[in-house]
Amino acid sequence: MYNPYKNIFHAPRRSNGGFTLIELLVVVGILSVLLALLAPAVGGTRAQASSVKCVSNLRQWSMFLLNYAADHDGYFSDGVTSDTGVDVDWSRGEWASVLQPYYSNRGGGIWTCPEARNPIAKKTYGGPHNTYQHAAPLSFSSSYGINCWVYNPPSTLSNVQGRPTKDHWRCIGGISKPTQTPLFLDSMWRGTGPGHGAKTLEPPAYNGEWIDAGAEIRHVAIKRHRDGINAAFADHSVRYVPVTTLWSLQWHRSYDTQSAAAIQFPAWMQSAPGG
Repeated sequence: MYNPYKNIFHAPRRSNGGFTLIELLVVVGILSVLLALLAPAVGGTRAQASSVKCVSNLRQWSMFLLNYAADHDGYFSDGVTSDTGVDVDWSRGEWASVLQPYYSNRGGGIWTCPEARNPIAKKTYGGPHNTYQHAAPLSFSSSYGINCWVYNPPSTLSNVQGRPTKDHWRCIGGISKPTQTPLFLDSMWRGTGPGHGAKTLEPPAYNGEWIDAGAEIRHVAIKRHRDGINAAFADHSVRYVPVTTLWSLQWHRSYDTQSAAAIQFPAWMQSAPGG
């Protein structure tokens, strides 16, 4: 007998049991949208992890320096001699020598920020995302530098590399504004010491512009993490510093923290919307 309801609840079968072209395109489209949505989150997570590691490294370097000061009646090293007492011609990297007893068993990971691990070919200086080369006898790459104004220069010197010795902090107790005085920072060179001449405060024309001696703030005025860098301060804190804020830090004893008001910052240094 004929049954009019026999096939009414049965969907038509595909001849091969696979996806149709339209269904495949829909799936690909959905996956593309999901990947596009996830990409910023994945990139942001990676950048955050890099910054966390960088902060950890800088905290260790500041502790090495503070431990050195604690072992020397509160005074920092002189900035011009190595731990063996031999004069060195790389004064901005003297810290790498005198702090060696404090970091010798920590491994090489503390020397570089995850955002700056590789050197620039045939160059000793670094970049926003490149390491610089330490001079002999410590010939290795790094991406952190010291605030050279913390040193305790010999009384026989009137300046160290042009930086007047009267303006050096010399000891941890002498730092008047520890929350605003950096000890170590993300850097393209082994040290920085802005504030002893106009040139030392001139902002770089682009991210990573390198001008050797004298252009002190350009060693750290880079965008390595978002729109700035990480820095360890004398109050034991480590925090993110937007690049233009660097001019407002208390670099040395007589540094004018209002100097930033007179600086004409180039467009690349301005924070991006939402940055």
